[in-house]
Amino acid sequence: MHLRLDDARLGIDGVTALDGLSFQAEGALVVWLGDFTPLFSLLAGRAELLSGSALLDGGPLSHAVGRGHVGLALANPNLPKGWTVETVLEHSARLTGMTRRQARVAAADALARVGFSALTTRRFETLTTGEQRVMMLAHALIGEPSVIAAERPFSGLDGPNEALVDSALTRASEGRSLVLSFDSIDETGMGRGWVDRADCVVCVQGGVVVASGPPAVVLGGASHFVLTVARNAAALLSALSERDLSVTDRAVDRSLLLELHSADVPASFVVGGEGADVVERIVSAAVDTEAPLLELRPALRVAGPRA
Repeated sequence: MHLRLDDARLGIDGVTALDGLSFQAEGALVVWLGDFTPLFSLLAGRAELLSGSALLDGGPLSHAVGRGHVGLALANPNLPKGWTVETVLEHSARLTGMTRRQARVAAADALARVGFSALTTRRFETLTTGEQRVMMLAHALIGEPSVIAAERPFSGLDGPNEALVDSALTRASEGRSLVLSFDSIDETGMGRGWVDRADCVVCVQGGVVVASGPPAVVLGGASHFVLTVARNAAALLSALSERDLSVTDRAVDRSLLLELHSADVPASFVVGGEGADVVERIVSAAVDTEAPLLELRPALRVAGPRA
């Protein structure tokens, strides 16, 4: 599997949701770390590519689900609560052009392959969050796609539901590639194992790729930091630049950032640089410009153990 985005700008309902994202990722297991909601919206047909390019295995990412190359497992699908699992999966199968009989067989087969045939007659509204995620993995298998893209599969789950999804993911991924997204990494959760086994991890903060590569490299240290100051942000930005540190948040461009942050109000942005002394240079700039630090943390978020 090969993913490539070049200066991709995405829009949802006429509003820019992602601006200028570029990265390449290759391998059988790719992990997206951060807010990748706009890309899942593009896969689901709810977002459009306004400019740039977004390709998966040489074809448009926006058409990947429609042409059957990708099976999509959204974290929070908007489905009729009264529908049974069987109804949802059969409806999805019919949309691919299957007959009613073929759809019924495909739905049963997909549930069996994720180890959850017992869900067949359950209504969607009665499922736990973990069971919903398993159902969506079964949904993603309809049509025999080459790639499964699962949005935040472990998000918000307790131990038993994590185990349920972990088992279903293992079954669903047999013979196909995976794209998994995470808001952050829980060091004690089952999702961490998938991240550690990934061929490539892409970390996004503020709409910008702040790290990309093998997990050992991406998770080994941070070169970009989320910075929040109480005041004097404009002076601080100049001081950061003098220390070869850059503001990489594309939420606003630099000139507008300076204008908005010129007043004595709290301001937040992502700061990056090369070398082992990035934190020291940030702190030095904050001290010299009398910009009190309210927050300074790695842009790559790794969650600690759960209470």
